[in-house]
Amino acid sequence: MPRPDPADERLAGLRRRLNGLAYGGDYDAEQWPPAVWREGVRLMREAGVNPVTVGVFSWGLLEPRPGVHEFGWLDEVMDLPAEAGVGVDLATPTAAPPSWLAHEHPRTLPVDAEGRNFAFGARLHYCATPAILRSPCGTSATSTPASAATARSPSRTSAAGSRSGMAPWRR
Repeated sequence: MPRPDPADERLAGLRRRLNGLAYGGDYDAEQWPPAVWREGVRLMREAGVNPVTVGVFSWGLLEPRPGVHEFGWLDEVMDLPAEAGVGVDLATPTAAPPSWLAHEHPRTLPVDAEGRNFAFGARLHYCATPAILRSPCGTSATSTPASAATARSPSRTSAAGSRSGMAPWRR
């Protein structure tokens, strides 16, 4: 008898956890005061949302200074939907690198056709080609939250991974 495809097994598990069709979106709780988080989750349940993606723009909060990590707020952001039966897809937060990275390594900023750096602050405000950016993305707050939060409570995590995309490259 042929072995089942691992991808099919993962998809079946996700379908069981979601209890049907996935209906959700990004939940950028870090952009709102904690006082409104519970109401947001209540409205999600009322609308029938069953998965949300968290952490897409949170690198600066997760790693406010190089090598300094703060995950406490992320625990609550993940716990609230999970307690309400909403699955959590933990994203890598590379869509918004922290200001300290741009200040310490200006080559991580994207450039225009004439080679001029864009300013810090927009979404996807980074250039993906410098090695200095690839190093933090693989070892810093961009990968740690997924493993740390999932290890603390794997049952609350529907999925973990990256969907934040890549920005313009440097010539």
